[in-house]
Amino acid sequence: MNPSSSVNNNQGELVLDKELRQFLLLPDEDGAEARPLGKASAFFISLSTVPKSARQNLLLALCELMALIGGLFLPLPLELRRHNFVFGGDEVVSEKSWNAPITIADGMDAFAVFLFACDVWVTFFAVVVGMVVASAGWRLDDGFCRQTIETLAKLLFYFFLHGVAWPLVTLTFWISFTEASSPYPLLGSIFCFLAFYMSFMSIFMNLLLDQAPLEVYHMPNWLKQDLRVTMPWLEHKIQDDNLRPRALRRAAKLRELCGAPQEDETLTETGGGTRTAGDESLRRPRGRRKDPRDLKQKTKKSV
Repeated sequence: MNPSSSVNNNQGELVLDKELRQFLLLPDEDGAEARPLGKASAFFISLSTVPKSARQNLLLALCELMALIGGLFLPLPLELRRHNFVFGGDEVVSEKSWNAPITIADGMDAFAVFLFACDVWVTFFAVVVGMVVASAGWRLDDGFCRQTIETLAKLLFYFFLHGVAWPLVTLTFWISFTEASSPYPLLGSIFCFLAFYMSFMSIFMNLLLDQAPLEVYHMPNWLKQDLRVTMPWLEHKIQDDNLRPRALRRAAKLRELCGAPQEDETLTETGGGTRTAGDESLRRPRGRRKDPRDLKQKTKKSV
């Protein structure tokens, strides 16, 4: 039994490997129901279903967007570095010596430099991946396309969001809080920011749940749990049981667009012929066929 299959359509040959079959919610070779992938790259795996001639432009657009955002964020950590730090009304000037005691200002400067280094890495790697995609031509291999998608997803969710964006927001509020004469205006600003953030995230998540439920269905469990905690009013919509019907409809639409088989069409091939998803032999093993001679012998014994 082949681990992957290919489909010829007017867009070219589409390779249905195990991960893509699971993403499109197709039963596996044993007929088992497809489960969520639990990957951050689920938001971009649908790029594997578009024609190869269009993948290059889409991947280049993703790389350019990542490089642009990372480049715009580059000066922000350097602006937050401070040589003189005010804490408790007293100004502390750090001594420039290897034996000088470590101050809070030194720690915050080091944290800002760390954010700058992470942002440089994100920007540089996005540019390098874009150069590789541009030099690969329009005939991009499916494995290379999937690995590029996986890399960009890790850059976005792990390095940029959790290594640059959110730490920068935290550092900005922390510096503003320690330098403020009265903390109450800043607390009001933080409250307004959280209200705006929750409102925007609710609108954004409702958009994803309506237009891209399949991608949300395959999100990592930690990200789903984070969304349930931050937005408990959307918890019932993010549950897998409630997401699956809408994810199945989007998966069927993607399969139709890319020419992949539907659930009731041919899924696997065996030496004796073709088996379909509706065949019960895919879902449970068949018992041993009874021999008529055994039945005759049992009849004679009973007589």
